Amino acid sequence: MKDMRALVDWEWGSHGLWYIRSREERESPPPTGGVWGPHAGLGPRPRPWSHVVSIPLLDELQCWNDATGEQARRDSAFLLADDFLVRVTDLASRVQDELGSEWEVLYAARGGWHWVRLPRRWLHS
Repeated sequence: MKDMRALVDWEWGSHGLWYIRSREERESPPPTGGVWGPHAGLGPRPRPWSHVVSIPLLDELQCWNDATGEQARRDSAFLLADDFLVRVTDLASRVQDELGSEWEVLYAARGGWHWVRLPRRWLHS
């Protein structure tokens, strides 16, 4: 099993991509120290995931997340529609391509989490 997992899922005010903590991370004590509160005087914060996912794909995930929220507000059945499933599956596959075989990428659809199918070339390497 891989240690790093990502989830493509929409949520109000979010960016559409989530990090899933490993069992060890969930069971270990929280880090101590650090700076809590507003980010002041250190310049702009890097965008979440920008160190491993391209900005164009992050932009697309953000647009998808925002549009999904608006569509779901108008029609809650939208989240069960084939159009939603096709789009979230495509985005998750593209995230998997960018993150590589070291990651497991899942996506949320129709009430559950589903794994992205890895390209055959990754299964034999």
